[in-house]
Amino acid sequence: MRDGFSIALLAIGLAVILASCLGMAALTDALDRLHLLTPASTIGAGALCAAVVVHEGLDASGVSAILLAAAVGTANPLISHATARSIAVRRQADPSRPEAGPPEAGPPANGASK
Repeated sequence: MRDGFSIALLAIGLAVILASCLGMAALTDALDRLHLLTPASTIGAGALCAAVVVHEGLDASGVSAILLAAAVGTANPLISHATARSIAVRRQADPSRPEAGPPEAGPPANGASK
């Protein structure tokens, strides 16, 4: 019973990670790709760590898996936010970059008004 449950958790985790990887291959925008990291790093990694805990119990491997899941769950939002902010700042600094997206509407460059 424990083996079946741990295999199911392992399959769920791997399926989520694989789906995120396939989605990242299909998308081109950096922020869209960043959004696909969230399920892989929370649900996928959490399910894999839970599979280890179910299979191994609360011995050294199980406790290590719990600590790993806690570290990933804590660090992921911080790293994702810092990365998104860095992308946004870079896009504002250099709008000629291809990943900068559409230019914002603003006043004419020569300062003349219509």
